[in-house]
Amino acid sequence: MNREAVCQRLGAGQTMQRGQAMTEMLVVVPAIWGVLMAVALLGEWQDQALQADQAGRHGAFMATVRPMLHSDFSSDTGPLPARASARFAIEAPQAGRAWQQPGDGLVAAERLRREWSLDQASLVMAEVRARPLRQAWQGHEAVLLRRTAILAGAGHAADDMHAQRRIAESGSAWGDAYGRSRMAGQDWAARLQQVDAGWGRSLPDFDWLTPWAGQVPSVFLSSGKTAGEMP
Repeated sequence: MNREAVCQRLGAGQTMQRGQAMTEMLVVVPAIWGVLMAVALLGEWQDQALQADQAGRHGAFMATVRPMLHSDFSSDTGPLPARASARFAIEAPQAGRAWQQPGDGLVAAERLRREWSLDQASLVMAEVRARPLRQAWQGHEAVLLRRTAILAGAGHAADDMHAQRRIAESGSAWGDAYGRSRMAGQDWAARLQQVDAGWGRSLPDFDWLTPWAGQVPSVFLSSGKTAGEMP
């Protein structure tokens, strides 16, 4: 085959391949663009879901501090997700059932809840429903729904003295064990009193709770009477 025939055949092959790169680009470029858009959209949705979680938790905790906060979104419940049509709501407290309380239906747990004033606790449900402004498909709305449940009226103490008094009055948490330990200690103190007197030792103090009053750093104590508020 002479040189002229080879050149003619190569030219014919190149002519047949003209436009192939353009066709491939029309297929690949939209696919790459779609992947990039999907990654950006999912990242935005994840950010909005995180904001919805934070708003729901903040609102639930605020509802336990301010019992009257059982309505739609207000400025006290924290920021709602950006770039979304969002709604915040807190359901009215509902009396907690045994299986919704700490310790479920155990007899010992029921007694402890009663002694610590936990038996009046109610379940508060905070809900954040957000509709992202940027949707993936028309006609198919993606809605972000976040719910946070928390116990309200769970017997929080107003200050450290109140907490100590509640502990002292609780037989399950303190009184029963403390009574047995104090009796044993007083018995041995009476037997060893003559020995300790020779060394000038003071009598043992069996009040193991009151001396701890005031040991909690003041920064962790609330200055008001509303339990749960931080300074």
